[in-house]
Amino acid sequence: MTLRQFERADAATVDAIWDRVVETVPALVVLLDARGRILRFNQACELLTAYSEAEVVGAAPWEFLVPSEQTDAVRDVFQNLTAGNFPSTFRNDWIARSGERCPIEWVNSVVTDEGGGVLCVIGTGRDLRRELATERLAAELEAAQARTSGIISAAADAIISVATDQRILMFNEAAEEIFGWTAEEIIGKPLSTLIPERFRSTHAGTHVPGFAFAAPPVAARRMGERREIFGLRKSGAEFPAEAAISKLSVGGDAVMTVILRDVTDRKQLEWAQRFLLDAGLALSQSIDYETTLRRVASLAVRGLADFCIVDTVATDGTIERREVAHADPAKADLARRLAQFPLDRTRPHLATATLATRRPVAAEFTPETLAETAQGAEHRALLEELRPVSYMSAPLVARDQLLGAIVFLSSSKVYGAPDLEVAGELARRAALAIDHARMYEEAGRAARARDEVMSIVAHDLRNPISAIRVGATLLLREVNRESGSVRMQRYLEGIVAATDRMERLTTNLLDLHRIENGQLILDRSPCSPASILEPLRPTFEMLAAEHGVAFECSEAGAASAVLLADCDRLGQVLENLLGNAFKFTPAGGTVSVSVAEDGDDLEFQVRDTGCGMDAAQLTHLFERYWQAEPVARQGLGLGLAIARGIVEAHGGRIWAESEPGRGTSFHFTIPRRDAATGRNRGGLGR
Repeated sequence: MTLRQFERADAATVDAIWDRVVETVPALVVLLDARGRILRFNQACELLTAYSEAEVVGAAPWEFLVPSEQTDAVRDVFQNLTAGNFPSTFRNDWIARSGERCPIEWVNSVVTDEGGGVLCVIGTGRDLRRELATERLAAELEAAQARTSGIISAAADAIISVATDQRILMFNEAAEEIFGWTAEEIIGKPLSTLIPERFRSTHAGTHVPGFAFAAPPVAARRMGERREIFGLRKSGAEFPAEAAISKLSVGGDAVMTVILRDVTDRKQLEWAQRFLLDAGLALSQSIDYETTLRRVASLAVRGLADFCIVDTVATDGTIERREVAHADPAKADLARRLAQFPLDRTRPHLATATLATRRPVAAEFTPETLAETAQGAEHRALLEELRPVSYMSAPLVARDQLLGAIVFLSSSKVYGAPDLEVAGELARRAALAIDHARMYEEAGRAARARDEVMSIVAHDLRNPISAIRVGATLLLREVNRESGSVRMQRYLEGIVAATDRMERLTTNLLDLHRIENGQLILDRSPCSPASILEPLRPTFEMLAAEHGVAFECSEAGAASAVLLADCDRLGQVLENLLGNAFKFTPAGGTVSVSVAEDGDDLEFQVRDTGCGMDAAQLTHLFERYWQAEPVARQGLGLGLAIARGIVEAHGGRIWAESEPGRGTSFHFTIPRRDAATGRNRGGLGR
């Protein structure tokens, strides 16, 4: 039947055919007349555009369904179709009621006519949205896979996937670098290949070996959520690591993915910081030279070396072996024999390069090294007992002076740059400690030599000073008897006063020497506070009158107390304190001395209303040779140091309290003793 005959057929029949055939297919089908107006619009078209057939019949598609930028192209295709040009496919967009652009591909277009007159066009198309979405998804997945592959490949952490049978499925480049295996070598091998032997038996059953990852329901663990683990390199070396672990189900099979981080460098840094902190604290605990050298060697074998040698440079430039230490106490005898072995310093030794260049050195200990540094067969045998693998040497330099070198030997590892850096820092800290200890020792020797000279001089001066004093005194008496000139009397009185002062100075020097050497002898006897204070009263009353200062002296607070003490020495303490008080108290002021009972002690107090002192001065008050400023020097600054020595020799203590502008008070306590038995009543006796 021709189309014209079809058009002449019963309308109900046409509708039935359209509904039965066209409406049931999922393809888009549209029937256009010769002018492009829509005659029929199947259900697939309605679903795509949300327009009903009744709404679109009589309108051309390019009037409302086609985007404006595509209308010309669609008209041209329609004109070509009616002219007999049939393109295989054609794509354009329809705009749905919602405004959504729907891509369509027209795959079949039929033009029917009778007698050469165009009657209608039937277009068959398909909705491309799903296909394009699928294509985009495929492209995105491909790009994502490429990105993921790139991320995995470029990751600094090892990424390893393991199947349920614990065979390795994936091994990225970082894993290759960390473990030393290539992916081709390790994929398919059991995960236990990467785990130290000592841990394999403890990670069986439900745990992923080496990572202690529990069975369900745990699906993931982040870095730091579990204890430290260890990996095994292809070389056999172990290393500390942290791991994050996740579990996925792929096709019904569980896949474990481990992201593992080598924390060797971090652990080395943490250890180095702790080690150097402990070293600094240990080295600061002593300023004795020999003790410091021993501590340097001891510190080195606490984790940095198995064997350590400390060499120092003597004042004449020669190298002296001062200390050796071994980490294993069982090899202490070996260390001692190596320390005592006589070395020919004209030959190369392990510290030669460092002492020459002042630079740290690290190297493997090779047979050539052994041959060069051994002093002979016996020395070589001792070195071989150490089984050295590598060594380091670091210079001891302080204040730009080469003090020596430290040599570190390891029997278990090859030293690297981090080890050398720690060795260099330890050497720097050790050099400072050694330098301080040496300076302290030199200062001590100088002080002892000075004190010895001063003691000898003071002792030897006593006789000529005494002779001058006696002679001047006799001459003064002669002049007074013969009524000599006033000028001559004044000269002779000045000589006698000068000899008195010189005698006090020499006595102070000798007393200080005895106190510091523990040679001060106390002549103890029963004495009362009055017996100590009364001999001092006339002298200081006269001194107070000369200075225009009021003087108060009282023992009322302990009138009945009895001490077993060296009365003359306690009088010497009070003389020093009172002399100091008068020196700093201006005219119109007051100086007082008193004594009172304080439990089992007697407390003596000397107060003045002078200029006072600040806290900084109080801290130095009892140091020898120290004098407060701005008062001009009027002695050696030994009086208070001697006073402290005498008080402490009696078992007491001495201190001062003062504020600027409010005067100063000195206090010292002496333990009371039973005068009959000599037993202490408040502390240990001397």
